[in-house]
Order: sequence, then C-alpha cells, then structure tokens
Amino acid sequence: MAEKRLFMGVDGGGTKCQIRIRGQDGALLGEAEGGLANLYSDLDAAVATIIATITEALAKAGLKPEDRQHMH
Repeated sequence: MAEKRLFMGVDGGGTKCQIRIRGQDGALLGEAEGGLANLYSDLDAAVATIIATITEALAKAGLKPEDRQHMH
C-alpha cells in the first residue's frame, strides 16, 4: 500500500487554537478549534490545548492517532 501523505496546519494563539488536516491532493479532511494556545502565557496549558485540538481534528478526519506519523 502506498504511504499516505497528510498535512496539518496549526494556528495557536492568544484567542484560539485551530487545526486543519488536508490530504496530499489538498482536500480538507478534518478541522477543529480549541481554546487559548499562547505558549508565552501558559506553556503547559497551551500544549494541552494543542494536543486536544489535534486529537479532535484527527477524529473528525476519520484518522487514528498513529496516523500522525504521516503528517508533514
């Protein structure tokens, strides 16, 4: 089976965290929005928000956590 190529965009900031996952053809597969993700305000909380939002976007895309190995 050919290797999947997936692309993840992360926009984390002081007002929200937004994640989008696209396939190699550019099609949007899944997206999610979470809370604050400002690394300079509270690093631990920001990392937790980013991980939770990535997990939600993966689920909405019908992907498993291990599919992250195919992310660019």
